[in-house]
Amino acid sequence: MANRKLDLENVRVVGEWTIHGERAHFSIIFPPEEHFTVGTVGNKDEMRFRIEVFNSVDGSCRLMAIAGWLRFVCTNGLIIGAALMQLQQQHRQQLEVEELARQIGEAIESTWSDKAKFERWMSVGVEKSVLVPWIDEEVCALWGMKAAVRVLGITTDGWDVKPVGDMRNRRPSQIKTNRISQVPGVDAPVRSLFGVSQVLSWIAGQRGDISEDLQWRSQVQDLIAKLDV
Repeated sequence: MANRKLDLENVRVVGEWTIHGERAHFSIIFPPEEHFTVGTVGNKDEMRFRIEVFNSVDGSCRLMAIAGWLRFVCTNGLIIGAALMQLQQQHRQQLEVEELARQIGEAIESTWSDKAKFERWMSVGVEKSVLVPWIDEEVCALWGMKAAVRVLGITTDGWDVKPVGDMRNRRPSQIKTNRISQVPGVDAPVRSLFGVSQVLSWIAGQRGDISEDLQWRSQVQDLIAKLDV
């Protein structure tokens, strides 16, 4: 980071641990410089580039470093690039710092293309007539019925929902729901690819398991690609 002339005094590091210290999660949030910052819909808030590091001492999460973007209004993360580093066996493999440094450098350079992608997503509208079939088919196939129902509820009116009643032989758009809570940062009804990506990121970020959370967030871009036709 220093080699790329980052203002290290303005780099923010946030650390989180489970209550008994089995797992740790660090977010290295980059300075509010132009190529590390994206103003979101209506310029009400922003996203900032970050590197996340996960590790555990109990084997529940392998050592991982991931580059992505953090939207401050709702603290959800949208992963655009692939994982920088994954060590499958904790404490048994040598950490190749030089290789990690190279990958971090490439991730920093990729921020310009990431920003261009976000800006394009903000400019591309999505009609409800296209959104609903995409949720019924693509989202449901990848994430399951309950997640698809939640995506539809949030994109429609900004509220997270839970399905009620019989779900057998039904599509997500045919399921009745009850409201749970209003989702921050969602300008409903959602009518842009970027807005949809934020809903997906919110759903992914609610997963209880760290590995599943990261897997779902990494699938956001693929789901958006199937909507962006």
